[in-house]
Amino acid sequence: MPTIKHALIFMAMLGVVILTGNTVSAWNGNDATITAEPYDYAKYQSEYARDSIFETVSYIDYDGTRQSAPARVQRGKTMKLAYIPSLNRWGIAIGADTNYRYFEHTAHVEPVVISGTNTVVLPVRGLSMDGYHLAISNDITRDITPIYGQQGLVGYLPKLANLHYWLQYQETSGQLQKPYVYGQIFSENKRFGVFWLNWQQFVRVDFKTGISTAFINRRGAWHDGLYTSRVSEITNDGQYAFMDDGGSVVEIQAGCGYVIDPLTYAGTIDYSVINCREQYLDTTPIVGYSGLRTMFRLAPDEKSATYWMTTFPYTTNTYEPSKVTVTAGSGGGRLSYLALGDSYSSGEGDTELNPQTNDKYYLDGTDKDGTDRSPREKCHVSSRSYPFYLASIMQVRDDMKSVACSGAVIDDLSGEGEYMGQEADGKPRLQVAANPESLQLDAISQYIPGRVRQIELVKQAKPRVITLTAGGNDAQFSTIISTCINVRITKDWTPTCYFADSDKGRTSLRNLITDRYEPLKQLYTSIHAASPESKIYVIGYPQFVNRAVDDKQCTPNVRLNKAEREMVNESVGYMNSVIEHAAAAAGVKYIDISDALKGHMLCDSKENPGQVYVTGIALGGTNETQESYHPNDGGHIMMTNAIKRAVDGQSLTVYEYCEGGVTLCPDTSVVEPDAPSYFGALQKPLRKSITLPIAPARVQKGTEIVATVDPSTLRANSTMSVTLLSQPRILDPITTLEDGGIRATIRIPDDIEPGYHTLILTGESVSGDPVEIIDFFEIIASEADWDGDGVVNGADNCQYIEPSGEDTDKDGIDDGCDAIISEPPLPQESSTSGEGTPTSKPSILAEGIVPASTQLALAGNNYSLAYAGTTESSEAPLAGLAPREDSRVDTVQGDHPSRALLSPTELALGVAGIVIIAMAIIRLMLARRV
Repeated sequence: MPTIKHALIFMAMLGVVILTGNTVSAWNGNDATITAEPYDYAKYQSEYARDSIFETVSYIDYDGTRQSAPARVQRGKTMKLAYIPSLNRWGIAIGADTNYRYFEHTAHVEPVVISGTNTVVLPVRGLSMDGYHLAISNDITRDITPIYGQQGLVGYLPKLANLHYWLQYQETSGQLQKPYVYGQIFSENKRFGVFWLNWQQFVRVDFKTGISTAFINRRGAWHDGLYTSRVSEITNDGQYAFMDDGGSVVEIQAGCGYVIDPLTYAGTIDYSVINCREQYLDTTPIVGYSGLRTMFRLAPDEKSATYWMTTFPYTTNTYEPSKVTVTAGSGGGRLSYLALGDSYSSGEGDTELNPQTNDKYYLDGTDKDGTDRSPREKCHVSSRSYPFYLASIMQVRDDMKSVACSGAVIDDLSGEGEYMGQEADGKPRLQVAANPESLQLDAISQYIPGRVRQIELVKQAKPRVITLTAGGNDAQFSTIISTCINVRITKDWTPTCYFADSDKGRTSLRNLITDRYEPLKQLYTSIHAASPESKIYVIGYPQFVNRAVDDKQCTPNVRLNKAEREMVNESVGYMNSVIEHAAAAAGVKYIDISDALKGHMLCDSKENPGQVYVTGIALGGTNETQESYHPNDGGHIMMTNAIKRAVDGQSLTVYEYCEGGVTLCPDTSVVEPDAPSYFGALQKPLRKSITLPIAPARVQKGTEIVATVDPSTLRANSTMSVTLLSQPRILDPITTLEDGGIRATIRIPDDIEPGYHTLILTGESVSGDPVEIIDFFEIIASEADWDGDGVVNGADNCQYIEPSGEDTDKDGIDDGCDAIISEPPLPQESSTSGEGTPTSKPSILAEGIVPASTQLALAGNNYSLAYAGTTESSEAPLAGLAPREDSRVDTVQGDHPSRALLSPTELALGVAGIVIIAMAIIRLMLARRV
């Protein structure tokens, strides 16, 4: 194979060596760049180790006690496998298990879970000193035997005799043989694995298709296996395999290599196999023991890689220890700011129409109905959400993107396994698309939210600043609130819903919030690993409804009684506490905006509806249910204010939340917070609450549904109690199947009121832990009239809601289902503009020179942006954001002085203009007199 001829440019002052080569971009030839620089070994070790993300797991010890320890976790479809370094042991949790049990398998190479499946690749020791066999379980939950101690179940043992072995073959004598493997590596997404077969060929296995392809011959030598890794990484698309800790890269394309037929394989491969193209990447190819490359690391975007170059141990060769960076092609520039998250970052709830377009302020492509061949895309990214205000203030409006998406859960930000887009109507949105791969490529290049996991765009953008909200949808906040809405107009808005009115309901709610701690901590760490130089700001959730006032102060579009509002308030507070602790443990910045909407929340002021910056039930007019209970444009301005105060008015690009300028500073002393007393005392044994899609998303009352749960989730042949809410109804119990799953018929009572309801199955996990499975779904009266009120769906502006009979703001929408109840218009003769009395709306006063495109993008925005002149700088501090009543600018909660809307320069220009106009008038009058 030809070696790249590098041109060496020594940069003595910087201690850096730049080597450029004639290779192709994307690792297959042109424009590769190699940079070698002296580097601190401990620092590089720390960078290399950041890919190992740990979380705290609970496990059952042999004496039956529950212990906890940090572990590295691999997730499958209905199981998790964890390596616990402090014990040097593996644990396994199956289905709804709360605790891990020991996984009794020992090998000098770790087992690997193929993401999104229960397939596990198990290395099994053989007679060779360094080699091993590969046993593959297509469902490890079915290929293990329980181990019981004096205190009950303590572990599982794999049934090796039941497993099939990779490329096992039969000799002519009839004896079964298994080939040896001497090294392995898996792609980050776990779809591809590369194995060194019989110390002779490297073979790529596609675990999705099952195809094994030998792509290069390479016989081993004794020095190969001692200190170097002969195969180091493979890209997520399986196209490029990196060899010898970065010494070379092999491009695996159609037309090269050899596809192994497992039916005809007899222990050897024709050595004349066509090698795939190999390109050397090192400055000087290492021969024998002349040098050592170690700790190869492919960057998250797979466009660059690093390795450590040093002297081979126990030799007299001298290599100055250095960090080597290899970059394919020129690469793209960094984005200044990328916003991630759920509806509270996307701007869901900005229901006002832009008078210039007569459309809402949602960006193109984020408010689109689907068809049979194209996905429904309702991420609802508003140009008036807090990320856009922050970007304008930081003067990076033209260099920012928001890929936040309404309804996003943690797995939509960062997860494992194949991804077909965020769920829409109960299924992945790209599932109905004719060209899902093309749509995902467009999403990467155009920053379209909802089609790929948001972390993929972090890898691409490598932004200087990241903000995000996450966790609320995982805790089912919106769905729980929807089940609490009082559809009937009753005194004190009763009855009170299950989650606010019972100890069991509050316990379930607590469990759903508590269990977010570890996933959130892992999310923040994963985002940092994807873009280590990004500053990460985790934004909490604002309180949005007043818990203390009398029910009479709430407008008809709230429909939550005092007990339910207290439940909402306690849940938001506890969720924020979990988020704060997870952020501190991970080492990123948490920003508390709990009180951002104070004075402008639902139920804060019935007499001043124009001051409420949160939507109520959004059903009437052009509004959609998902827009309910979210901050509107005014709310996002108040949220931006809170963020600004939290960073002392500095720009997010320059604010330092870690010492020494680093972007991650984990606090190892932090643990998950205790739940507030509102949620009750902890029960023992602890009951786990999980949410799973048991029933169809929409069912008709009086009919039967088939409830399904995946195998290996629950204890086999056990009884599960069934409860239907909102008001508890005990239905007939069901029995789990032999495989630990459920497929049972449940009849929906015909006298139940249509609306949003909850189904809870209570029983035992595979290992006997108490567990409840919760599902939220919609019960309809009929297909033509969902709520059974006699008004067909297309004409019903208050679906499931009893109208109030009032329309305070005269907008044609009943107050009972009006997202925003504005101030009533004045009589025509009292209005100077003929458009009614202007409501009090916040405005932004920002410092800094803002690109013209920003002003155009915000044209027609009723909440104006006024920019005072400053020097041009991308590091400009965040300026004051203040509510405005007409032409008066007030302070924000008294902590910032009022500022004039006009700068001195603008004032001088205005005066000059007035003088010029006055002189022109005088001249005209004089001319007429003449």
